[in-house]
Amino acid sequence: MEKHVLCILCKNKSYKIYLGDKFDIYKCNFCSLGFLSPMPTDKFLKDFYSKNYFVKSDGEFGYLNYMQMESSLKQESLRKISFMKKYTKGLSNLLDVGSGTGEFALNAKGANFRAEVLDTSSWAINEAKKRKLVGYVSDMSPKTLPKKKYEILTAWDVVEHFKNPKDAFLSLNKLLKTNGLVFLTTPNTDSYDAKILGKNWYGFKKIPEHVLYFNSNSLSYLANETGFELVVIKNWGFVRSLAFISDKLGKYNKYLAKTSMK
Repeated sequence: MEKHVLCILCKNKSYKIYLGDKFDIYKCNFCSLGFLSPMPTDKFLKDFYSKNYFVKSDGEFGYLNYMQMESSLKQESLRKISFMKKYTKGLSNLLDVGSGTGEFALNAKGANFRAEVLDTSSWAINEAKKRKLVGYVSDMSPKTLPKKKYEILTAWDVVEHFKNPKDAFLSLNKLLKTNGLVFLTTPNTDSYDAKILGKNWYGFKKIPEHVLYFNSNSLSYLANETGFELVVIKNWGFVRSLAFISDKLGKYNKYLAKTSMK
């Protein structure tokens, strides 16, 4: 008899959609979030996102050489910046969450954004600082966040790495000024290729790097639970969706600012 696993977001019953050697993936019956079971330990993830993740010497995860992808990363960054500018008139103060070594932030600065960077990898942030970027090492827990607020947050292919989605999104909201904006991309479990490829889908090939699996329903539910409004979601290639979400009139910013002073 298959065991019941409760959703890590809404605590409703979930069912298994992927059976792996060491990790399985469950999907919630209620909010549609997919999540890894068991979750990797914090120590495992800290070791995982070391220099070897960005400049790979062995293993199947990470990048062969992140620093040598400048041309393709710039092209993708400029495409994202073009999309963002439809919504960011008059705003410029930006934090790139899950920044890696800072390629997007450098291109954002070139487009007249005042961009800073945040990543869980101390190696990546040290590399970003060498490129004259202001950077922060953070695991998204409140005590490790920058002591300032931003008008815009970007999180490109990041949210699928969060072990605790609700806490992480509350931290995103805490980093925002009132009525701030968030732009993100994440693999979409309802994408065309996910439905066609099944277990061979790209998103499932990133276990245990990816611990969460979103579609529009789960992303909308998470946004609503953490004080955001999902404004628009669109396909961003075959694999990913790009979402633009905004703070609900500063509701959670005010709440978190008040409680953080206790």
